[in-house]
Amino acid sequence: MASREELEALRELAVKRHRAASQKVSRLKRNKGVDVSGTRNDPRTVDPERFKRMNSIQLGAHIARLDKFVSRETQFAAGARGKILSGDLWQRNRQLQAHVNKQRERKFESIKDIHIPSFGTVVVNGKSVPATVENMQAMKPIHPVTGNPSSRAPHLPVNISSKSIPSDKQLRKANKELEAKASAEYNDRLVRRDRKITSKFLSTIAKVNSSKELKEIRNIYKGLTPGQFEFMWNYTKFSDISSFDYEIAKSKLHDPKSLSQFDAAFDTQIREMNKIIKEVKNLAL
Repeated sequence: MASREELEALRELAVKRHRAASQKVSRLKRNKGVDVSGTRNDPRTVDPERFKRMNSIQLGAHIARLDKFVSRETQFAAGARGKILSGDLWQRNRQLQAHVNKQRERKFESIKDIHIPSFGTVVVNGKSVPATVENMQAMKPIHPVTGNPSSRAPHLPVNISSKSIPSDKQLRKANKELEAKASAEYNDRLVRRDRKITSKFLSTIAKVNSSKELKEIRNIYKGLTPGQFEFMWNYTKFSDISSFDYEIAKSKLHDPKSLSQFDAAFDTQIREMNKIIKEVKNLAL
């Protein structure tokens, strides 16, 4: 059993830790917009006036909770709609974002200066010069609805805000997705997925078009390296064009006379795809 002096020392320590916890609560709200007051994260569950009636075991347990909260290792982040997120989970998310973005930056550096004839030219300092991947990406329009850059821009950095995440459960899910993106296998899976889509597009288009150009496309496509295919799919018009012609082909399979107003464009797009894939097959990727 604790002596009177020991109890008094524990009560004084509890008061100090309570005060330190209150100061941290204020700092979190002021500096991070995180209000833990009155939540399950707030360890100040006992009014200091009650410390006089608590025994040594109760005081020790309460001080331990206060110490854990006051520790620098215990951090929080502001989530969506005022929710509170684990600081450890959010720190892991930030680390993963930085890692994924570094990977994307290195990869883009390796292809940003590539030029193929179908890119055309751009005007730089009043002079017309061959357009590069970097030029073409800079000219991509902003999506009118979401305000985000157009799709198929894998070089763009991940930029997740803690205030877009409503709970630790969702934060764990976001971290798991980022861990997958950071893995060596992630890009290979994307390439396999997109090649499967492309094969479907081309085989469907071939059912309504038997041109020499399309046959060349399909033959060259089979021999593209993963790097060449990834470049063509993400940084040229090939994916958009093939998607357009795929939709036309699907309609014509149902009714050969449908969308006849697009017949000329359909054939033109095939020739454009033929041009692009012949340019890409010569890239050392």
